[in-house]
Amino acid sequence: MEKMITNQDIIEVVFCMGSSCFSRGGNRGLSMLQAYLKENDLETRVIVQGRLCQGKCQDGPNIAIDGKHYRSVDPGVILDLVKHHLENC
Repeated sequence: MEKMITNQDIIEVVFCMGSSCFSRGGNRGLSMLQAYLKENDLETRVIVQGRLCQGKCQDGPNIAIDGKHYRSVDPGVILDLVKHHLENC
C-alpha cells in the first residue's frame, strides 16, 4: 500500500532568482534539483519556487528550505540540503 503524503512530508525550496544569485550558480542548482526530483519521483514532496531578488546579493546564491535560509550555496550542496530536510520532515 502506498504511503499517503501529508503536509508534514512536503518541503518548500525557494530560490532567489535575482541576477546576482542566478549568475553565481543559482540557475545550475535549480536545474540540478529539478532533475534530481524527477529522477527520484520526489516532485510531489518538494515545492520549488523562485522569488525576485531578496537584497542579499553579496551572499548569493541564496535559497531557503522550509524557511531556513542558506547563503553562498554551491549548486552541488543544494541536493544534500534537500535530502537532509526530506529525511527530517
